[in-house]
Amino acid sequence: MKWLILTGTLFRKTGKESKTISNAKILSCLNHDRVVMTFECSLLDGTKCYSSNVLGPKEVIVGKSVMEQGLNEGLRLLKPGAEAIFIIPPFLAYGFVGDRKMIPSRAVIVYYVNILQAK
Repeated sequence: MKWLILTGTLFRKTGKESKTISNAKILSCLNHDRVVMTFECSLLDGTKCYSSNVLGPKEVIVGKSVMEQGLNEGLRLLKPGAEAIFIIPPFLAYGFVGDRKMIPSRAVIVYYVNILQAK
């Protein structure tokens, strides 16, 4: 099942529409959990920025690793095996500066994430 997470709101894809899920009980990645995930990071217009196909799976520690705040918050909503699409606004991503490489200033970024494992 894929989840679309847009600034704190969960949507479950059901056919052609998305249904808002309230009080979803899918929390399992907690602070200090080591999460291994495949991902694709792109801009809102579809321009691909980073991908695990090129960089390899990403390993992060929830709450401790240096990563976008929106991604950190989103990972806390998922459990191993979950797939999600995170739409992260600039103030929870790279802000006014961007990452000075692939992501411009004030960019909304989209993460397609698949959690491989969490320990």
